[in-house]
Amino acid sequence: REVAPGESFWTIAEDEVSGALGRAPEAEEVDGFWVDLVEANEANLVEPGNPDLILPGQVVDIPEAPEVP
Repeated sequence: REVAPGESFWTIAEDEVSGALGRAPEAEEVDGFWVDLVEANEANLVEPGNPDLILPGQVVDIPEAPEVP
């Protein structure tokens, strides 16, 4: 997925979890997937160890969406 202006790993994780659940997710539901998302893209971070820095146009890998309870 290509990062759009203004996106972060958190907003990307929130979008993915929302799509999987079919509703707006709670922060706790996003948090676990956010960790998976950052780990899946650790080798591609612009600044190693800093998941807060992603750039528009950067391509990130999306791990498998969380299971719907």
